[in-house]
Amino acid sequence: MSLSDEDYAQLAQEIPSPDEPFLRQFTAGSVRLRDQESALRADTGFRNSLSPLARRAAAIVTKIRERENETVWTGQQDLGTPFALAKPLLETTDLWRIIRRLPKGGVLNANLSNMVDIDWLLDVVFKTPGMHISADAPLDSSTALEGATVKFGFRQTETSEASVWTRGYVPGTWRGLKKAANEFNDGGEPAFRNWLRMQCVISKESVEQHATREAIWKRLGRCFAITESMISYEPIFRAFLRHIMSTLHAENVNWIELRRRRILADEDLYDAILLGTRRLGSAQELHRHPLLVDLVKEKRILIETSPFGSELLRISELERTNPLPALIARGVPCALGSDCPSALRSAGAVGPSHDYWKLLQGWGGLGIEGLGALAENGVRWAAFEDEDAKAWGAGVREASLGRGIKAQRLKQWATAWEEFCLWIVTEYGDELGDEPGDIQARSLDIEADQRKGKAEP
Repeated sequence: MSLSDEDYAQLAQEIPSPDEPFLRQFTAGSVRLRDQESALRADTGFRNSLSPLARRAAAIVTKIRERENETVWTGQQDLGTPFALAKPLLETTDLWRIIRRLPKGGVLNANLSNMVDIDWLLDVVFKTPGMHISADAPLDSSTALEGATVKFGFRQTETSEASVWTRGYVPGTWRGLKKAANEFNDGGEPAFRNWLRMQCVISKESVEQHATREAIWKRLGRCFAITESMISYEPIFRAFLRHIMSTLHAENVNWIELRRRRILADEDLYDAILLGTRRLGSAQELHRHPLLVDLVKEKRILIETSPFGSELLRISELERTNPLPALIARGVPCALGSDCPSALRSAGAVGPSHDYWKLLQGWGGLGIEGLGALAENGVRWAAFEDEDAKAWGAGVREASLGRGIKAQRLKQWATAWEEFCLWIVTEYGDELGDEPGDIQARSLDIEADQRKGKAEP
């Protein structure tokens, strides 16, 4: 029932004016409370130190995100679309183009055996003399094709008289790779390559929401077993490392630390902190332990996280239950890793760009400046050289003000960040109504900073 004009006028007279002293006091108190909470964020220092150019770039990226939410992610494909289905579309957006150019510093948590384009790896394996295939069971049924353990390796001679695709195959024996590929049912080598490619990704499970975490982990272990056997032969491993480095460099990653993935359980967190760890991988349960959170902040321990991998592996949903926003809000330093990129995202994905895109699109309050803080942390906590506890602590604490390799790398990253912000303003500023400003003058400033950095010892 709508109000009459008379009733509305009478009601309006009873509503306190915003100029009332108690309302002004309440509003001011609310602002102070929010400011106090924001000051506790791990990225507050980075945000407060943004240059005018970087602030303009951040505002532009926010506008681009809002525009794409209204024009791109509509209809059948929205922001809730599973990644495997949304990937082709997201890689056509301006936001993706921006993320690709973001200087990502260092990737401190990457799984070696799953950092490569499977198509590229297959080409190398097929070109390498002496490569063979083996399985723990005859691959003569759809069940065996999807569940048996398959591995590759170099052998001087073939030890299997029967095709690996027949019932007569003896498990554990080796069949020449090219011969086995040509013997593959329904299509020979092209069909074999397609089958093998599908064994090295879990995009199907990422779409099927009924798949359990255990099923996905089992499939992921199978992916690792295949790729690990491929790269275990030294000539292939050399080419593999060169490919990783060149691909990551194209994604603006300048440092990577490779390892096997392991999620810390609650009891491991206590032990790791007591033993003086400098970084924690994943630490999905850390936010549940207030004392440990305080210790991590006090000791400047970095959390290496891959929110995208955690989502696909059913550890946590990105927008709803992932602990990263809570950790950042509590002042815990964090950096992005790149957990199992090829298996989790699709063949061909190597670097962390999809993780950065997912964060920027999924958490509106983070912004490109929040991503910048995460990327800078990847440099600040990188192990560029062997250091004792005292030297390590000084390097993290002093950051770019120090005198070591880490300080130099942080200065280089800061220059790349300003160049990135300049590119955003130049590329999108006019289109989105941003004032052009003196971009040329800023460009000269950056060049001067670069020359100064090169002159420093």
